[in-house]
Amino acid sequence: MSEQRFHGARIRENTDLVTAINDIDSSVIGIVAVADDADAGTFPLNKPVLFNRVNDVLGKTGKTGTLYKSLKAIADQVSTKVIVVRVPAAKEGDGEKTQSQLVIGGTEADGSYTGMYALLVAEQDEHIGYRPRILAAPDLDTKEVTSSLCVIAEKLRAFVYAGCNG
Repeated sequence: MSEQRFHGARIRENTDLVTAINDIDSSVIGIVAVADDADAGTFPLNKPVLFNRVNDVLGKTGKTGTLYKSLKAIADQVSTKVIVVRVPAAKEGDGEKTQSQLVIGGTEADGSYTGMYALLVAEQDEHIGYRPRILAAPDLDTKEVTSSLCVIAEKLRAFVYAGCNG
C-alpha cells in the first residue's frame, strides 16, 4: 500500500534552545541645546551626559538658551533617560561659526566629536552606555540642523523630532 503524504507546511518548534533576547531601550532621548549660564561641571561643552532624572538637574541648566526649556518640557511629559550635548552660543562677527554650525558640530583635530556628532559616541562612553533613540535640537532645528540630525539618526537607528524653523 502507498503511504499517505503530508501536503502543506510543517512547523517544528524546538523548546530546548535558550534564545537570547536583547531589549532595546527606545525611550532614551538625545538633545543638543545651548545654555551659556549652565553649570559647566554638570553640562560640559560638546560632551554627551546622561541624566536618569531630569528634574534633579533643572536647577543647574541656567535660564538662557534652550537647555532649561527643553529639559523642562521633557520632565513635564515623561520620566526617561536623557542624553544632553551642550553647545556654545554663537558669537557675532566675521569668521565666527553660526549657531547651526555649532549645533551640527563635527570632528576636532584630536578626533573628538562636537555638537550632535557627540551623540554618536554616547553608547561607548563608560558613564553613559545608552544609545539615544529619539533625537532633537529644540528651537535650533534649522533646515541644515535637521538634515544633519537625520544623518546622525540613520547611523543610530533613531527618530528625529524637528520643526525645521527657517
